[in-house]
Amino acid sequence: MKKSTIALLGISLVFAGCSKENVIDPASSTGITGIEITEVDGYADFIELYNSGDETVSLEGCKLRRLRVKDGQEDKQTIWLGTSSVSLAPGEYLVLNYEEGKTDNNLYPLNLQNKISAKKNINLWFQNSVNTVLSTFQRGSKGIGWGLVNMPACKDDADVEYSFSLVSGEWVLATSTPGADNASKAADIPTQMMTVVLNEISLPDNAVELYNFGAESVNIGGFELRWGRIKSGVADNQTVYTIPTGTTIAAGAYLKLTPGINIGLYNACNIRIYLRDPSTLDGFDQKIVWDDFRRGKKGDGWTSTTLSATALPYARIPDGTGDWYLENAATIGAANGTSAGEIPEL
Repeated sequence: MKKSTIALLGISLVFAGCSKENVIDPASSTGITGIEITEVDGYADFIELYNSGDETVSLEGCKLRRLRVKDGQEDKQTIWLGTSSVSLAPGEYLVLNYEEGKTDNNLYPLNLQNKISAKKNINLWFQNSVNTVLSTFQRGSKGIGWGLVNMPACKDDADVEYSFSLVSGEWVLATSTPGADNASKAADIPTQMMTVVLNEISLPDNAVELYNFGAESVNIGGFELRWGRIKSGVADNQTVYTIPTGTTIAAGAYLKLTPGINIGLYNACNIRIYLRDPSTLDGFDQKIVWDDFRRGKKGDGWTSTTLSATALPYARIPDGTGDWYLENAATIGAANGTSAGEIPEL
């Protein structure tokens, strides 16, 4: 069930304030209480709230906020603001979604202003109209900044995706259930953090670049570069490069990997390339995938679908923490250059 007010695994739920009869007006009180974050889904991009109190409350002036890094500085960002049209009855759930293009809070009062990540460190909280924090969700630690550091994806080897869910007072991975009681625990939430990422992929050069955007060296000996493919008509993954034991990548350094297959032959295909640590297991007792680049969708299998051909490299801009774009020219082993536009999917 989603009805819980205890703090576990570094995620605290704090309650303060008083209530009034009928609908509580936060502007004329010390702020509502009893509202909890009960589910956070980085794949479906929603956050669920639950009213554990015994009064219907107006959420006008309430906020969902998160810590992030903007222009190199930590920033408190409001990703949702409650309006006078939004209230929550006792024992009921409220699902707040992110949808592209629907960021006008007045037109779309139940829409988040930004996406939620299933792959990064998160610091998120709900506060009432007088800025009292009622509920928080945290995954990972600050590291070099909130929202920047890679963490294991919340999915299993079969690509089944899970949300962060509050189950019996404990934050765990569970099947997504927006607007309803949470499902049973599927696994613990993995807490490992990693600053080494896939940073550039140049198909014509048969080259993949790793980059460490963190402040410390990272030992990546034994990590595997994996390739999604179709073999004998069956979807299959293969290791195309194993990083030698003892290999470290210094802070701010790049490392070029040369796959054992010619990936340049697949510049008009749906592709998947990912970085895996076979020596460490996640909450599903499966090998951890630290970073995962995909162009297109799996469909009947990777490399099976024809997409728009391009000879341009794919690159994170800016290095390490940016989104993937086409790059004007390959810069393997050096800072990524300028964007040539969005990566075509079809």
